[in-house]
Amino acid sequence: GLFADKSPWLLLPLMLVYAITVTADSGALTSGMSMAADPSYRGATMAMHSTVGFSLSAFGAWAVGIALASAGLILLWFAPQLAGRAAVVFREAPGRTLLLGAASIVLTPITALVLFATVLGWLLGLVVLAGYVFAVLLSGLVGLLIVTIILRGRLGGAPANGGWRSAMLLLLVVVVLVLAQQVPVLGGLLSSLLVLAGFGALTALVTGRATGRPAGSGATGGGTLPGS
Repeated sequence: GLFADKSPWLLLPLMLVYAITVTADSGALTSGMSMAADPSYRGATMAMHSTVGFSLSAFGAWAVGIALASAGLILLWFAPQLAGRAAVVFREAPGRTLLLGAASIVLTPITALVLFATVLGWLLGLVVLAGYVFAVLLSGLVGLLIVTIILRGRLGGAPANGGWRSAMLLLLVVVVLVLAQQVPVLGGLLSSLLVLAGFGALTALVTGRATGRPAGSGATGGGTLPGS
């Protein structure tokens, strides 16, 4: 619409806001469909509307799972040190990492809004907001890798950052997460915890609050992963 030709740095935050609030359109769309349908076929039209809508919703969850698994494998391949260090941060202080993630997620957009209110800070605020959107998306992936690496260590193997066993375990974690999305409250809670864990670990790494060596520190990062 009005912002179609604007900068991607402006469109990304708007797309995130729309993605969160789009479900509010459901009532209006259903009412419009009911009014526009032929009265003789209104019931069939509503049944088809519900069938298509719920089918696409079910497929969408698995499509998101496939995208998460693919992105996680790419991140595990090209940035094993990041995944390993994030897992160390969370394993050393899980509660503190979650609290740090929650505080960062809340305070970052507030900081961006404060910058928007100033005359010269609106551009910086826009950059902060765009970076915030990217960080939230990355945090979900980092949270998945944290769980994968910690589980890999607890299952008796070395907590390596790569290898086919880690890849299979990542796929298993994604499948469990997708299935959990079908359970009210549980899916949202698990997703939120993953994002908080990832955001907190990234914040700790960026601000220098992280300590310790990365899990599977034999990895040197970038293309070649340790064997399983």
